[in-house]
Amino acid sequence: MRALKLNPQHYFAANNMANLLLEWAKVTEKPNRREQLLAEAASSAEHALQVNPSYHHGHDNLGNIRLEQGDYAKALLEYQAAMLYQPTYPEAMNDIGMLYLDNEFAVAKTADVIRCHQAALEMTSPESTQQRSKLCKRVVDRARLLQRQGRLVADFGLGIPTNPACECRQLWNVPTH
Repeated sequence: MRALKLNPQHYFAANNMANLLLEWAKVTEKPNRREQLLAEAASSAEHALQVNPSYHHGHDNLGNIRLEQGDYAKALLEYQAAMLYQPTYPEAMNDIGMLYLDNEFAVAKTADVIRCHQAALEMTSPESTQQRSKLCKRVVDRARLLQRQGRLVADFGLGIPTNPACECRQLWNVPTH
């Protein structure tokens, strides 16, 4: 916060603030406070993008905020913008795939989850096991969350990965509801 007061054009600090607010929103139990934190997070991410419109991390972060707000169309647009500015950005490609996990997203389907997840893995170096594991964990965690909420796309877990580069076998063993 102090960095932004000293330099309002510090887009990196604004994006970091947005990320913190998003994480706080995810753990708060008060719905009104959650919505307030998400609105503040969106405002901070939008500020970062006003200062630097091509900041791909900012677009991805704003996409994550929109996803948390349940605005799938805007989340997809932000993830696509991140990919436009950084075509080999595995986190944004993985985030696109996670949109397709949620049966509240109008075009949710397992084939697109698998396609995007594998594309994200292919954007990483095979030696980058930590990054690859993080991508896999994010999809698995999202699938489990949506399963608990009764929103996991119906055929998830039935898809068999066609690309052996996916090291995340647990991903395909998430039971459906």
